[in-house]
Amino acid sequence: KIEGNAMAAALQYNRTIGQAGILNFWSQVLEEMQPHPGPERQTIVTTGAEFGSYLTLNALIDEGDSVLIANPVYPPMLLKSGAMNANVVSVLEDPVVGGLCPRQLRATLENWPVSRRKPK
Repeated sequence: KIEGNAMAAALQYNRTIGQAGILNFWSQVLEEMQPHPGPERQTIVTTGAEFGSYLTLNALIDEGDSVLIANPVYPPMLLKSGAMNANVVSVLEDPVVGGLCPRQLRATLENWPVSRRKPK
């Protein structure tokens, strides 16, 4: 149960990357689950899936990159990818395995146009 000062702090606007206590907690959980050698990584707590998706795409995709997206897709992913001038290629989702259909993924990559950079 959250009460007192913790409740007051939780109900306030915070830094863009999230409330310090929550960030520290999740950083520790992630480090215990998967230790990360090398440069320090940063954890960001977002207010929703769309903002998190935007931050992820912004960090990983450069203008003109090709992006493979599962079909069906969460519609805002198409808007964000298009806004970044990415070449969006849909690949059917495998309902049994989950994720991209391996056969269609292989066919898509084997027939990839030589003039385009392959997806990251």
